[in-house]
Amino acid sequence: MRRVLRILGYAVLSLVAVVLVAYGVLYTISAVKLRRIYALTPHTIRVPHDSVSISEGGRFAKIRGCTTCHGRMLEGQTLLIVG
Repeated sequence: MRRVLRILGYAVLSLVAVVLVAYGVLYTISAVKLRRIYALTPHTIRVPHDSVSISEGGRFAKIRGCTTCHGRMLEGQTLLIVG
């Protein structure tokens, strides 16, 4: 009986050791990925100001349903979520 308990104890300790090592490895990998710095090149965004582009943007906002949540002039609205 004593031998079975000793083997069971070693098995549990081995399992705990494997879990701790796996946790440490996963933590280290995720910490390295979170601290990675990416080199990005900035892009200039050209915003058209002509009346045709503005009316087309308004049409897209209307047919895509943007005015439902953001308001008629896309100024933003208070959104009440019940649930």
